[in-house]
Amino acid sequence: MASTSSHNASAPLDRGEFLRALRAFKRGDFSVRMPSGLGGIDGEIARAFNDVAAASAAHAAEEARSSEVAARLADEALYRGSANDL
Repeated sequence: MASTSSHNASAPLDRGEFLRALRAFKRGDFSVRMPSGLGGIDGEIARAFNDVAAASAAHAAEEARSSEVAARLADEALYRGSANDL
């Protein structure tokens, strides 16, 4: 996971760290974050990445909850259907 520590506002975005974060994100690791506290365009890139990662994590969690509910409803329907066959 990329660092979440605060960096000096004048320090540039670490491109290697950014690439590692992008690769983790591509693999579905939505917990990865870029450091906070960067200034200028580097800070905007880091904040935008973190915002997209947070939104993706929320979406993935909601999708997982929806899938669980759908599976439970399907199981209940199958159970009711087989109980009616008796």
